[in-house]
Amino acid sequence: MRRHAAALAMVLALGATAGCAELTTTGEPADGEAVVEPVEQPGEAHGSQPQAQDMDAVAAQTEEFAATIVGKSDAEAKAATEAAGLTYRVVMVDGQPRAVTMDYRPDRVNVSLKDDVVVAATVG
Repeated sequence: MRRHAAALAMVLALGATAGCAELTTTGEPADGEAVVEPVEQPGEAHGSQPQAQDMDAVAAQTEEFAATIVGKSDAEAKAATEAAGLTYRVVMVDGQPRAVTMDYRPDRVNVSLKDDVVVAATVG
């Protein structure tokens, strides 16, 4: 049993470091591999959330778009939403709510369907 526990600990330790590059004291990778910094999104400071005015502007644009998909079929509305660079989420089908997260995303369109047709679309 101890051998299995020791082997498992070794595998976990190796797995935890598998994607890590070894750095020198200068912060440069020891093996010559480049360090890639994450790309910041417009309106974001490093490590922070988008500015409130940016979120409001995105939400307003999404709300305008959402009105254009009411009356379209599920497939048409989804294709149009994704083509606009927004996220499409069905929150209700024929009066039955679906389980969804409660997080707010200004670039997401929440739709209610009745007989495979969008009857309501909101932002969030």
